[in-house]
Amino acid sequence: MRSALTGLIVSPAITGGAMRYGRVLLLVAGVLFLVGATWIVATFRSDMAAARAHLAAYRPRVIETTAVPVETVDMGDGFPVLSIHGTGGGYDQGEDIAAPLLYSGYRVIAPSRFGYLGAEVPDQTDAAAQADLFAALLDSLGVERAVVMGTSAGAVTALHFAARHPDRTAALLAIVPAYFPSENAAEPPWSPIGTWAVTRALRSDALFWAGLKLAPDRLASAILATDPAILENADPAERARLHAIVWNILPISARVDGLLLDARNTADPVPVDLSRITAPTLAISAEDDRYGTAASARLIAGRIDGAKLLVTPDGGHAWAGREDEVWAVVRNFLAHTLAAETAWQRP
Repeated sequence: MRSALTGLIVSPAITGGAMRYGRVLLLVAGVLFLVGATWIVATFRSDMAAARAHLAAYRPRVIETTAVPVETVDMGDGFPVLSIHGTGGGYDQGEDIAAPLLYSGYRVIAPSRFGYLGAEVPDQTDAAAQADLFAALLDSLGVERAVVMGTSAGAVTALHFAARHPDRTAALLAIVPAYFPSENAAEPPWSPIGTWAVTRALRSDALFWAGLKLAPDRLASAILATDPAILENADPAERARLHAIVWNILPISARVDGLLLDARNTADPVPVDLSRITAPTLAISAEDDRYGTAASARLIAGRIDGAKLLVTPDGGHAWAGREDEVWAVVRNFLAHTLAAETAWQRP
């Protein structure tokens, strides 16, 4: 009985100590949460400021055309290359991808496609309309003929350009072409509710940034349609290049309209009459590109008279580990092609 009474007497003291201990733990947890939240917000704001400064460093110009203005990076003074970016890009991605040609002495003209980085979304938004707008862009820049290079979804616009404006196309480069004819077109990716949810998510820079912070390799592998082992085993310089492609999608909110347009246009593409393409053509892909562009590259090369084809055994959608090989082939192809172009232009 005494032991029971003693227990009753001691219990309040123990309970009081436990409550004080619990309050201290709660206070510590609250402080840690506030510090963590402050750090997250500060880091997010810093990374977003860096992303916007990165875009501003390209110093894009708004080029007026007979249709709509086109935000464009125009660098170099050699033979012009119209670099048409892929999904998730803009004038920045177009210039980045063509940088090896810029450093080789070419002039790189890299415009934003519909819905990307301030580019207007007109009534007619398919790849054929985009190709016609880029022809008007070349008019405004005083460029009669150019190498037309399209990467990923931008390759579809490049194909339309070459088919609709053959006299303006000195050569055609279709790199990892996301060209899927109507019979092979993708199903509409989302239901109406799914479209609403995806749109809301894509307009959130914070969500995309969180994914980059929490699972950078997994996100890079998914976006670049590349075997994770290739990313893991890449040398530091190549790994930095691949992660930069994904990080430079920020701010994703400035590209969301283009992303949604690409999804719709892939599901309901405007056919390209490849037989109308007469320009020297090089199609490039990787066998393990999980977007299936190796088959697209083979289709393009098979249907365009005299087209060249390069399909590497690996490298995914960003030709990881194959950068030097790919650009060596491109340079050699253009050197041969444009030598003939120069001879053709001589009186």
